[in-house]
Amino acid sequence: MKNWFSILRSSTGRTTTPQKNLPYTLVYRASPFQPIAQSVEITPYAEASVWFLDSVNEVARLSNLPEGWDSNGSPSVTPKAKAVAVRLLMNCAYKPLPEPHLGAVPGGGLQLEWSYGPKCLELEVFPDGTVQFLTVDDEKTMVEGVLQPNHTGQIRNHVGWVTA
Repeated sequence: MKNWFSILRSSTGRTTTPQKNLPYTLVYRASPFQPIAQSVEITPYAEASVWFLDSVNEVARLSNLPEGWDSNGSPSVTPKAKAVAVRLLMNCAYKPLPEPHLGAVPGGGLQLEWSYGPKCLELEVFPDGTVQFLTVDDEKTMVEGVLQPNHTGQIRNHVGWVTA
């Protein structure tokens, strides 16, 4: 069986021939067609809520704010915060929710907020991708916490609470 390629590279990354006492790495059976990710999330636009595309575009707009956007020297939105915010929107795209309010927060994060009657759900995405939630019911009961890294079930519970 023929390998896709076998290369000897020196520590500087240049292709070379094997020599005595030269550090090298052998790349063996590397395929240029190996997948990068194991799964892909797909949101069919025709089935998503009417606010979904506008919200994703707003996340993109907020992510392009320059450093110092808040006149206090705050950094731009981080790529991790942007990716997590879009994933959160994708998890909510099929729910009967009103359009979320979106905003950049100092430090490089994003905030998503849904208000429905007396209920409010706020999700703050920190620069490292951590998500903190706050639920407010008629301004009397407030619950806050941090979503777990694989937060799909938690976010669906909180979104269901907003519309119940």
